[in-house]
Amino acid sequence: MNDLHGHLMAIAHEVKDLRDQVAGIDQLQADIARLRAERDRLHDVLIRIGALADRVRPSS
Repeated sequence: MNDLHGHLMAIAHEVKDLRDQVAGIDQLQADIARLRAERDRLHDVLIRIGALADRVRPSS
């Protein structure tokens, strides 16, 4: 019975480690999504800045 208890404890520990890893992966995926959205917003701002610069640039 003691061996079974030891095996169950080892499995429980592995399950906890896997849950922690999944939580870490979920957090990384959320961070990636947030960073992609921020990148897209910055890209839009740069496009608008470029358009404004083109409007005020003297034509030769």
